[in-house]
Amino acid sequence: MPRPIPRWLLAAILLSTLACRPDGGAGPTIRADYPSIVVITIDTLRADHLGCYGYFRDTSPTIDALAAESLFFTNAVTTMATTLPAHLSLWTSRIPLELGVTKNGWKVFKRDGGESQTRLFAEMLRDLGYTTAAFVSANPVKSYTGLDAGFDLYDQPLSGEGKKKRRGELTNQVVLKWLDSQPLEPFFLWVHFFDPHRPYAPPKPFDTAFADSPELQDFLKTRPTIDREWPAVVNFHNKYDGEILYVDTEIKKLLQALKEKQLYDDLVLVLTSDHGEGLGERGRFGHGEIHNEQLLVPLMIKYPSKMGLNGQRIDSLVSLTDVVPTLVATLDLDLPTDDLEQFGGVNVLSSRARDPYVFVQRSTAGARSWGDADKFALVGDKWKFSYDTRLGDVLVDLETDPHEMQNLITEHPEVAEELKDRLLEMIAEYSSSERGLEVLEVTSPEVLEELRALGYIQ
Repeated sequence: MPRPIPRWLLAAILLSTLACRPDGGAGPTIRADYPSIVVITIDTLRADHLGCYGYFRDTSPTIDALAAESLFFTNAVTTMATTLPAHLSLWTSRIPLELGVTKNGWKVFKRDGGESQTRLFAEMLRDLGYTTAAFVSANPVKSYTGLDAGFDLYDQPLSGEGKKKRRGELTNQVVLKWLDSQPLEPFFLWVHFFDPHRPYAPPKPFDTAFADSPELQDFLKTRPTIDREWPAVVNFHNKYDGEILYVDTEIKKLLQALKEKQLYDDLVLVLTSDHGEGLGERGRFGHGEIHNEQLLVPLMIKYPSKMGLNGQRIDSLVSLTDVVPTLVATLDLDLPTDDLEQFGGVNVLSSRARDPYVFVQRSTAGARSWGDADKFALVGDKWKFSYDTRLGDVLVDLETDPHEMQNLITEHPEVAEELKDRLLEMIAEYSSSERGLEVLEVTSPEVLEELRALGYIQ
């Protein structure tokens, strides 16, 4: 039986017909070969707690299966372990310090005048004729931040859902309802889940899915944990993993809905995270710092099978800033030159060399005030150099010491000096970038209370 004509093709035919009519109205011309794009970001999800990244627990069967049928990146690094700056890096292909956005709780908008205007990916796609929709789950990415730019629909937690955040199942409900409405294709859908974020309180039965075990103790022995017997360390790992398993089941529902609607095979699906999480390493819990458990994130891109890109594993270093340039290049999206010149990242499948190091920094209290942040790092495939204005510099060989337990700065002073010079040059360059956004610190009592409840402000 012949397969029905895809809705995106029917929509393209209809819109091109309307464009030829005198009363068709102005609007973008949609290319029939543009696929729909779905991006799932899972807040606070560190890569090494997923099975596809070698974790010993079965926390992520759905994500693992997706990784197996995708372009799978094993060494993806965020730009900052903070939600709003990291998502801005994803959607603009720019560094937080460069954008002037280095903490949560800010509203961002374009500068008036000037030759360069930094735009979000949704704005670029909507100009190409995409239907754009976002469904987010927590305060740091609500519409007050300016992340709603370019979206036709921006759905977020309401007062009846707890205001500051909502469970994955509540977000999924509105996503599935939107899909039931048969949105015009091609569409760009962003789904943001918040569940692995503190406080870790997975719903039943996920709250008891994991318990202490010899395997967990063996895992902790390889990490710089303050005390493996400390009950908080074991408890946080168990509850955090329960949150991951819970959100994995919600992702399964979303993927199943896409398959039932015959959308899955022909769309692009990206799954990643804004940052990881500290679970007792070095006595720290939470995120915002520059250690790799907070910086290394999952990343996988499932393309339409006809493109022949799925099933590859890429072990080389990539940044969140590379995601959009890679999509634009591989999908041959016809963006204007100004948008293409905005990208600081690269198409990781091209022969163009990317910088061998990813620039990262600690969350800060002041826009472009890098002296307040006082912690920066360059993360490479082998070397990682950390610049700390209070505690001193650190050089780590990630090949032999992936969990950053030994400072080799006295053994390799020439490497440290070279990387420090490079890092300081990048700080100066990013701090004076013309790609910066205007930043307004939010003073709304409601927003501040929501951020306080999530632990972002005191």
